[in-house]
Amino acid sequence: MSKADKEVNIMPFEAAPGPDGEDLGPGLFLEALESMGAALAQAYDNADPLPRGYQRVIWELLKRAGQTQTELANALHIHKVSIGLYLNDLEKMGLVERRPHPTDGRAKCIYVTDYLLSFRPEGQRVFAEIHEYAVEGIPEDEYRIFIKAMTKISANLQKLNAEPGKVRPITPPKPDIPRDDKAADVPPLRKKTP
Repeated sequence: MSKADKEVNIMPFEAAPGPDGEDLGPGLFLEALESMGAALAQAYDNADPLPRGYQRVIWELLKRAGQTQTELANALHIHKVSIGLYLNDLEKMGLVERRPHPTDGRAKCIYVTDYLLSFRPEGQRVFAEIHEYAVEGIPEDEYRIFIKAMTKISANLQKLNAEPGKVRPITPPKPDIPRDDKAADVPPLRKKTP
């Protein structure tokens, strides 16, 4: 059998059984979150004429107006130059504006425009309709439990992320393990944005 014919499982762990199965391990957790996230993103993409990168910038500015380009880049974990390109386009569309920073004469603060805010009722309608479809058939008590659990999971992950060394990083296999393929060149580690 050639290497191309071999089936390769790239999942970091075995997938868990479905919702009615006994195993509620990390495989099921990852699959459920990825599936839900992808489906939700697709639903929003279908309803919003702006590409997702622009949507993310706008959403971040709606949450916290007046950020500098650097702050926005850090909040979204996107390179500062890429944020600049998004902002240039959004500014041309009349959706965001740059204003002088109150204390740093070189920096600009970014705000959404009144024109963008005039779309808020439509955005809220889309959000409500997608939410309605997403929770269809789920009893209210189960939905409340789900939201509480997701909130707790988010808090747990934020706490974990505040302590970067808490989870032991992936280590490569020992070199004496026979392999029938050649090790790939590993790219240098990059400094992660805060």
